[in-house]
Amino acid sequence: MRKEFYEYDRYVTIFHYNKWDKFFTHKEDNYYQQKGIGLPANSTDIELPSQKLPKGQIYVFENDQWIVKEDIFPRTNLIEENYIYNKECSIKQFQIESYSFLQMPKYEEIERFTNPELQSLMIVNKHLLIQHEFIDIVKFHEENIKNLQNPYQLMQQEQNPFILYRLKTEGLILSIRSLFDELVQLTYVTCYKSIFKTRNKIEVDCIGDLFSTKKNSTYPLCKQILIGNGIDYYEDNTEFLKTINNLFNSIKHSVLHYEAMLLYSDVPNVVSYYKKSNYFSKNDVLFFNHSLSQIMFGFQSNFRRIINNQKKYLLSIK
Repeated sequence: MRKEFYEYDRYVTIFHYNKWDKFFTHKEDNYYQQKGIGLPANSTDIELPSQKLPKGQIYVFENDQWIVKEDIFPRTNLIEENYIYNKECSIKQFQIESYSFLQMPKYEEIERFTNPELQSLMIVNKHLLIQHEFIDIVKFHEENIKNLQNPYQLMQQEQNPFILYRLKTEGLILSIRSLFDELVQLTYVTCYKSIFKTRNKIEVDCIGDLFSTKKNSTYPLCKQILIGNGIDYYEDNTEFLKTINNLFNSIKHSVLHYEAMLLYSDVPNVVSYYKKSNYFSKNDVLFFNHSLSQIMFGFQSNFRRIINNQKKYLLSIK
């Protein structure tokens, strides 16, 4: 095996190959190799031959050299999803919004269990703190992630800035998801109070339930108020709630999620790899790669929209 570390720092062109089948994947120019540190796993600085290969053939790295083989190798097919609230919106335009609990709808009480005024107070405080949490993450990204100088930081074991950054973004998504789940629950109890009193159960209690055909047909008001119908209730055309639901499920359940934790970008983002239900029979993998600022603009917009829809419903039944 060739020696691939040096007693000095250097910039070098490296060639990456597939971990399992060793076929060439991509070239990386100006890779910074620190003194005494080897090249990344599954890469080499041995030049790829300049010969153009016929269709159906590919270079494979074996025994410290590139050889030609028939290209019959399976490949993962990444399907990237990006949430866009408004392409014109940027982090610099982001402004924190706040509500008084007195501006909130008058939610239905669950006798002996809930205090609607306290619920409203908690919701507006969570809404505000989530926005401050976002500002803190942007600052952390600016100080630790944006200008990557030393790729060795990716493998740092103590206080790894990339993992810390990902944990912060995951926490933000969890906070957003739980806040909207609360709005889902309050919408159900308020709209279906007689059914709730009979069954003593919240039948629609999370964002995911809004995408259930059975529950939508049984409790249509929940979906109309929370997602909108464009007629009686304001609608979200950006599919924000669906995006948050899928992203949260990926972070929580996907065995592939950790593969994305060391990814970094010049702008704050949140990422995850997802195989629905961890089912691996196909090569398709969803790659959630969302701008954090776009997520936050969607967050603010949908919070306003849902609160206004809840108020419209309460006015309609007076």
